Amino acid sequence: MYELPNNIKELAELTDSFFNIESKSPSEIVNAALDGIKKSKINVRNFFDLIENSALVNGPQHSKFYCQILQVFTKVIQVDQENLNSELIKHLKNYQQPPDTEEMCLKKMIMYDDIGNFINYINDTNEFFKKVNATELLISCARSGAINIFKYLIVNDIMKKVDKTKLFLSDAIRGKNSEIIHEFEKYVYVTEIDMQSVYFFHDRIFIDYLHDKYDFNYKPYYALRYRDLKLFIEQFEQTPIEKGKIIIKYLKCAIQSGFVIIIQYFLDQLLAIQDCFDNLYHRYTKVVNLAIEERYPNILNMLMDFSKKFNFKNKIYPDVNEAFETYSETIFIEVLKYYEKGDMQNGDTDWDVFQYVYQNFSSKSVEMLIKNGFYDIEDVYYCMENCNYVAMELFAKHGFDFSLVMNPDFSKRFGWMSNQLLNFIVQLKKKYPIK
Repeated sequence: MYELPNNIKELAELTDSFFNIESKSPSEIVNAALDGIKKSKINVRNFFDLIENSALVNGPQHSKFYCQILQVFTKVIQVDQENLNSELIKHLKNYQQPPDTEEMCLKKMIMYDDIGNFINYINDTNEFFKKVNATELLISCARSGAINIFKYLIVNDIMKKVDKTKLFLSDAIRGKNSEIIHEFEKYVYVTEIDMQSVYFFHDRIFIDYLHDKYDFNYKPYYALRYRDLKLFIEQFEQTPIEKGKIIIKYLKCAIQSGFVIIIQYFLDQLLAIQDCFDNLYHRYTKVVNLAIEERYPNILNMLMDFSKKFNFKNKIYPDVNEAFETYSETIFIEVLKYYEKGDMQNGDTDWDVFQYVYQNFSSKSVEMLIKNGFYDIEDVYYCMENCNYVAMELFAKHGFDFSLVMNPDFSKRFGWMSNQLLNFIVQLKKKYPIK
């Protein structure tokens, strides 16, 4: 058994206020967040993660409230473009638009369990039950917890038209309506995967229900991963924790939650038992790459700094492929900082790295690649063919010898650009002589 430190318990009190939104104003939630940021309990990214998590838990019918929270927050604190372009903001804004299609009108009726307008809609729609996809309609009701519409559909024998193999308890759990959940139980095979869904939607009643009825174990690390920190603390402190692999599991879930305070706790736990592992280096490398996958540059740096405390014989290298798959220039730059010239070769990655960076990122990232020697002669030709004089100068600045491209095929390859490129190369050689 473990007792978690007070700073984690204080964090749990703060995060809990993001999910229990009843009788709270957007300003109250934002003020709590700003106080948490000021006291270094959370950061701006944590705020967006919590709001996204909370919006999913509480359902789209509260989308207006969450939009107001974001509006208040972005007025008082500067937010980077990646957060402003998040799927959460796009999703919430879509729900604020007036319904412009029949499909959207139907979705909103289900979202608010508007049985009156739903019945009118059915009566006004010729052969509604013949045209509609019964399975999708029932699942939509389950996800929204639209019990009145759900009951109406059941009474009208919709189950005869439903493909029951496409029903999952997780869809009903999302809507948090016990009647719908129990109805779904009649048709689905309940597994421990459903336990994860219950944790995702912070449904503490059904966590106990699945535990008692199906003898599923409590999984505190899921409560951590999905930021139900009060439940995490309660279950973690009451659950015997074996040393070894399970600490890695908790560390990974802490990274996915994004809370530095909790990550630090499990790093300290891991350090204390590092001798229990035969292959901790590989496990820890995966942990580092998870921070990249989750797009947490601050956590990546934290993990890399902490790695020096372990008895690793080799240096940890963050995965460049993982960095590219995030499509985040911020993450890419942070990853590249841990490589020195000669550490990487193009064969280490599945991507045509230089050309991808050239096409998608800023000159800052291009220079980092050049500075670290992460290119080949074809990449130099590529920049020349695109008449990118900025990139060419960066090559020269960091020691590339343009004599290597001066071959008999030069004029043939570059055609009408040859003289212009030659003149520029001469200038570069004078400005950046090879030592």
